[in-house]
Amino acid sequence: MNRKTLFFLTLLLFSTANTFAQDCDYSGTAGKLQWCLKNGTFTISGNGEMQGYMFDWEKPWNEYSGSIQTVIVETGITSIGENFFRWCVNLTTVIIPDGVTGIGAGAFAACRSLTSINIPNGVTSIGATAFGSCENLTSINIPNSVTHIGCCVFNGCINLTSITIPEGVTSIESHTFYFCKKLSSVTIPCSVTNIDQFAFMDCPALTSFTYLNPVPADIYIGVFLFTDISRCTLRVPMGSVDAYKNHEIWKYFGKIVGIDVSIETIESKVVKIYPNPTSGELKIEGGELKIEDIAIYDVFGKIQKVETRKLENTIDLSHLPAGLYFVRITTEAGEVIKKVVKQ
Repeated sequence: MNRKTLFFLTLLLFSTANTFAQDCDYSGTAGKLQWCLKNGTFTISGNGEMQGYMFDWEKPWNEYSGSIQTVIVETGITSIGENFFRWCVNLTTVIIPDGVTGIGAGAFAACRSLTSINIPNGVTSIGATAFGSCENLTSINIPNSVTHIGCCVFNGCINLTSITIPEGVTSIESHTFYFCKKLSSVTIPCSVTNIDQFAFMDCPALTSFTYLNPVPADIYIGVFLFTDISRCTLRVPMGSVDAYKNHEIWKYFGKIVGIDVSIETIESKVVKIYPNPTSGELKIEGGELKIEDIAIYDVFGKIQKVETRKLENTIDLSHLPAGLYFVRITTEAGEVIKKVVKQ
């Protein structure tokens, strides 16, 4: 590249950056990204990950944080940085594009005016305290792509009323919903096998708790510390009611009822298994639904190796000891859990 070409390229870049700055009330860079604040709208653009900030005073726009009302993350950015928008107390609207895969720890913490946020499908991880102390957050959509939710993510979201954890998440970390004063309804998928201490501490409005795992997770009483679960209905898969009633902690729920998980997850599209009881071969019919995977669990939650004939949707249980088992059937519309008795 000759000097003349290099000069014109440099001039063009300078001109573009200067025009960008002129269109903003305030502007600057955040690592390799560019930010612009105009009339309360904060736009960040570029390609790649947002860098994180340990301290608020490190953020180039920190003195304008109180002026930010809308955040627009432009296509090309792949993650929301740690503590990036923390303490934007007047932030009400956030637009996150497809392509973002992670939301960093504390990313929107203490954004007290935020009432709802839509997380795009493709995000796999939400960091610790990402929405902590978002006092006016009433609803949030967590897509099925999310597999990790850090501790204290919704700590202090005092107006959050309901939450559904997506299939794929395996653990509810400590203090995740601590001090969610209006949280009344919780749905947790069967993939969750661990619920840490104080996860639902001080949730006095909790009245409906649905846990789709046929095997009760081992938990300590501190999970529901200062939450009166004696006034709450626990809804679990049909056939698992006795297991929950006999558990040293789950038994303290005021009411424990069984639900047909197939109806809960895929409405009227019923998956059938037969014969039940069976001495060997078990047939699975999905009706109009395509069956993608079949797994067998014992009453302790341990997966059992079985021979599966995919084309015929049958499994061979003949080698298993007699007893109660759970069939986890993954379909295009969701998951179904059925109980089966092996004779």
